[in-house]
Amino acid sequence: MRFFLILLLIVGLVGCSSEVQLKGAPVNVSGKVSQSGNPLGGMVMVFQPLGDGHVREFPVHKDGSFNGELISGEYAYYVAKPTVQGVAQALKSLSPKYFNADLSRTVAVEAGQQLAIALD
Repeated sequence: MRFFLILLLIVGLVGCSSEVQLKGAPVNVSGKVSQSGNPLGGMVMVFQPLGDGHVREFPVHKDGSFNGELISGEYAYYVAKPTVQGVAQALKSLSPKYFNADLSRTVAVEAGQQLAIALD
């Protein structure tokens, strides 16, 4: 009985670790979002890993640029609807499909790579 209690305590302590284990070193990424060749900003790009990694959100600046850290690999991406009124109006011309996750719309992330995301 004593052995069982000690074993249960050890398993509980090991299983309750709050430290997040990354499955690779994060790399710096930057990119540009455009529509019909023009920069598109004022929104948030969401990157959903298809393998290793974690979901990440990057704000997109007025010039269409964004930057942050991701673990190298394949990611699906979509646009999170903006909360700013003026920006919401500017994005009305964007197809609704870009506001939903789609596993066929992907981008490969590698160290030092400039991502080009065209929402046409």
